[in-house]
Amino acid sequence: MTEQEFKNSVLPFSRKLYPMLKRILREEEETRDALQDLIVKLWNKRHELKKCQNQKAYIFTVARNYCFDLLKKKRTARFSENGELLFFNGRSR
Repeated sequence: MTEQEFKNSVLPFSRKLYPMLKRILREEEETRDALQDLIVKLWNKRHELKKCQNQKAYIFTVARNYCFDLLKKKRTARFSENGELLFFNGRSR
């Protein structure tokens, strides 16, 4: 897939991807960062993308899975030295 093909077939989805990412991630800045990272990720997978019969489904599946991976990373629990829970699920106590 050439750069122009990528621009024509993938970038138009960014307007539709943003609301989905925002719904999952809920934070404006995190959503913008995720969308940029996702575009880079899709660019790096452009050869796989070109082979797909349903590019829209592929793009949205990659986007959804990427958001879920981000949320999993945020949910890691952090404990103090005495074992007290300090941080869980993205919210400090």
